Amino acid sequence: MSACKTQKRVSDARLVLDIQNSDHLAFKILFQRYYYRLFCYIWRGVWNEQTAKDLVQELFLRVWKNRCKLDHKQAVQAYLYRMARNLKIDHLRKHRTCNRYPHEEMQDHTAQSDSHPIFSCQLQCALNAMPDVVKETFFMNRFDGLKYAEIAVIHSVSIKTIEARMTKALKILRKNLK
Repeated sequence: MSACKTQKRVSDARLVLDIQNSDHLAFKILFQRYYYRLFCYIWRGVWNEQTAKDLVQELFLRVWKNRCKLDHKQAVQAYLYRMARNLKIDHLRKHRTCNRYPHEEMQDHTAQSDSHPIFSCQLQCALNAMPDVVKETFFMNRFDGLKYAEIAVIHSVSIKTIEARMTKALKILRKNLK
């Protein structure tokens, strides 16, 4: 019996080992653990709910198909985010559009409040003022809860680079939200 069936909170490394052995329950646990975070991460790049769902589905399909190549010694979270990033970039290359941030999509998914529409507009403007890589780093840290080291692995850069990007993001937010 796999560790997934005997333990409530199984480590990612154990899940990967079980997935390599075609354990459907382990795959389901991994899917449930990361689906929403990966969906949010991709959605912030494509700004379309259905496209984000499709890309996350494609990501997990690839994980299952290539389960024998997974490495339980490496962080599966970083692996999943890197796959998500690559899928998002590929999608954006294939579907280049002039309007990457449609107003109606932003309204559906941002935390806008009728009592603070000016703040919401200022926040959107501040976020849009950030370079994409800085914005992505900011969201991964503040909304996805990833540590600088984890983001550095995903982006294949140093921790100092992530620190610099976060400093830039916070500087832009302070400047635009005064």
